[in-house]
Amino acid sequence: MVAEQAAGGFDSGATTVHLMRRDGTEADRLTIKQHSMVSRAAGSRIFVTGNDGSLKAVHRDGSVESLGSVGTSQPAGFIVSPDGKRWMWQTNDGNTSRVYLAGDGLTSRAIAESHENARAITTYSWTAAGAFLVDTPVGIGGYILFDTALGPIQKVDLNSFTAKPVAHTDSCQFSDMASDGTLACFPRSADRNSRSLSLISPDGKATTVQLAMPRFTQYGDAYFSRDGRQLTVAGATSVGSENQPEQFGMDIMTTADASIKRLAVDGV
Repeated sequence: MVAEQAAGGFDSGATTVHLMRRDGTEADRLTIKQHSMVSRAAGSRIFVTGNDGSLKAVHRDGSVESLGSVGTSQPAGFIVSPDGKRWMWQTNDGNTSRVYLAGDGLTSRAIAESHENARAITTYSWTAAGAFLVDTPVGIGGYILFDTALGPIQKVDLNSFTAKPVAHTDSCQFSDMASDGTLACFPRSADRNSRSLSLISPDGKATTVQLAMPRFTQYGDAYFSRDGRQLTVAGATSVGSENQPEQFGMDIMTTADASIKRLAVDGV
């Protein structure tokens, strides 16, 4: 799915949703009215949020399903389970941050909250391995290329509706978890000339590989394949400052032996 907003954003005009085939051709297209944001797509649903906090799902045949509300304005941190049946979002009033969970047959409820000064609990990702939250610092500015976890991770228990800490993520910047519980994370380091990626198994054993420099000066997203046998990792030479263009690269790792090679041509 590709959502093509109006030049001035979703508040200035309608959004065209392109439904794409695996070969890159367009299968269908839908039009989402002005003032509605196309937030996510999962399962058979395309999730659309309104400026009044309304939540709806649009289906390929153009039918619209009302799913209630996620507050009184556009939600922050809206993420959805892979099957499209549950969703989470976050709030922060400056004193208390909360994450809420709702879904089919499940009324909205707070599942995590924080009262820490200058920190907040926020949604991070929802994959086949589970739903993840991050305890992140508030107010970090600048141009950040990748959606990295800037603090310790918690995994949501969808049976008890609680969140529990994920080991090692206080010292290794979390990116993804495989179905067997193996973590992909970036070790925190003050060395500006070195970048690395770690795989940490459920028993705590870590395998760390060096990432090529300067291709991974800006390191970012690492995601497992569905079977956990491969891991793709993205990086960039810079953030595009000092008249230098953003130059992105991507490698692929075989998790069995931690071998790594280029996946695609650099410089895109």
